Amino acid sequence: MVGEGWRLRNPQVLIRPFVRREAVPLSRIKGIRAMLGELLAAEAGAVADRSLHDLREVA
Repeated sequence: MVGEGWRLRNPQVLIRPFVRREAVPLSRIKGIRAMLGELLAAEAGAVADRSLHDLREVA
């Protein structure tokens, strides 16, 4: 399946979840304690318990 990525209209759809998953533990270095579920829920439009500023920082 190597080389098939060119067929996708938006390859970022496949890459974005991995970037988010990596950003959550790295954000703890800055003292932001956001969970992946909170980040994804906020991006989907759900009301977040965490500060929106913190979630934007992680995103």
